[in-house]
Amino acid sequence: MWKKTFTKHYTNVTKEAVWKAWADVNHWGHWDEELEYCQMNDGDAFADGTVFIMKPVSGPKIKIILYDVVPMQCFSDYCRFPGAKMSDVHTIETVGDGVQISNTTTMTGLLGFIWVQLVGKSVAKGIAEQTDNLVEYARAHYE
Repeated sequence: MWKKTFTKHYTNVTKEAVWKAWADVNHWGHWDEELEYCQMNDGDAFADGTVFIMKPVSGPKIKIILYDVVPMQCFSDYCRFPGAKMSDVHTIETVGDGVQISNTTTMTGLLGFIWVQLVGKSVAKGIAEQTDNLVEYARAHYE
């Protein structure tokens, strides 16, 4: 199993604003420059078992499944590749004068070592900038 975690403390943004940005899947491409688009069907809830399509700028469409969704606290998502599964755990908590956001990306499966090289390392490399962009978007659109 391969795992990478990113954690950062942010001020001048609320958990509610960040959560609203996370839950607005169809607008993830507005703050994540590595995405061409994300598409969740109208009426689908940001909840366990919900499936949406993510289209990275430099790759094919991917089916993403949400799980362990706890509003205002955390959510997880995963996608499958031949012989591997990539999961992301996203958490937010109030800490002192702001919020702490964490993202843990894991790759498991018999062929996981290949997918780490093809996808995982690139995803992990972009998490810091992606999270900073998420917070800026949340401040601008949900505060």
